[in-house]
Amino acid sequence: KAQFAGQHDVRQLPNGHLLMMDNSYDTNECDKCSRALMIRLDFDKRIAECEWEHVIHHQSLLGGSIRIPRSKDPGSKTKGPYVIAYTKLASADDAAYDHEDHYPTRVYEVYGNGSEASLMEIPAPNENWNSGNYRALPSKGVYREYDVSDTWDDMADYDYFF
Repeated sequence: KAQFAGQHDVRQLPNGHLLMMDNSYDTNECDKCSRALMIRLDFDKRIAECEWEHVIHHQSLLGGSIRIPRSKDPGSKTKGPYVIAYTKLASADDAAYDHEDHYPTRVYEVYGNGSEASLMEIPAPNENWNSGNYRALPSKGVYREYDVSDTWDDMADYDYFF
């Protein structure tokens, strides 16, 4: 049984699965947390099951994003980790992750089984910073750091989920 309460940015994948962000603040399964999850749908049996989830024990106050990994070869399966951004993180269930002085964004690379490959934290200046970081986008570098050969049309190779 899949439970979610604060879901947003739901996307149905070509295989029928649902990929979503869930800021389920007060559910029985997850107290004060946000998560990314993939739901497997069986339309014949009318069953929805959690395929995988990535849970952090924070409240994400501003949405979040997931980048779906893709291969350039259309015949191949999805490759690489998902890039998941949890934004403007507030109170934490675990004191080790509590941030009293700022509300950071955390960007994780997560494999299809829910295990973490890497983590990057982007601190906010202070708790009153209202905008926060709310997107994680792939980038080859900083402006003018390299010869710009890509155009916005080339960005179609990436799949963004905001």
